[in-house]
Amino acid sequence: MRIKDYGFVNQAFIKGYNGFESEMKRVPDIVKSFYQYDTAVMLTLLFYTELNDKRQGELAKDRLLALYKTIKLAL
Repeated sequence: MRIKDYGFVNQAFIKGYNGFESEMKRVPDIVKSFYQYDTAVMLTLLFYTELNDKRQGELAKDRLLALYKTIKLAL
């Protein structure tokens, strides 16, 4: 899910990850959202505190908030 949130899931990745489709179907959506949320928290902190990249920080924060809403609705 971290690779997906980084935007690196493409056909080459899927082809190299044996059983990708079945694994994605096996993991519940809420679990996928939590993994992506974890990544979004890390990226938000990275852009704001370490890299001082406000633009990327805002994008990461928006992603974080969208995932929060998704998780909140699912619970």
